[in-house]
Amino acid sequence: MSRINKALLRKAKSQLRSSAKSGDEQAQQILSRRKARQAEKRDAATGADFERPTTEVAWNFSSGELVTFKRNRFSRYGLGENVAFIVVETEDRSWVGETALNSLLDVLVPGHGIIKVRAADMKKL
Repeated sequence: MSRINKALLRKAKSQLRSSAKSGDEQAQQILSRRKARQAEKRDAATGADFERPTTEVAWNFSSGELVTFKRNRFSRYGLGENVAFIVVETEDRSWVGETALNSLLDVLVPGHGIIKVRAADMKKL
């Protein structure tokens, strides 16, 4: 059945092309519909002011605060469990479609100096 339909569609399209070549305006309009729709879509896309939606995640840490690790996060950095740290500096990160404010923290670790940790692994004291 599908072969018959395809054959009939091919035959109808060839008849349209031949009548469009002979000067039939209605056949020319039928054949140019797809191109017109594509051109309309292209014009609409170039004229639109589309901005990708961005998600902002903000952590409420600031310099000089005392912080410690959340439960089970201290082992990632090889440090002690119940140690307090001082936040020295915060850093923002951004990816396509996402921005994280104060997502990295530079913390002062006794005996190790300053290390960079994820804000998601820390909590305030």
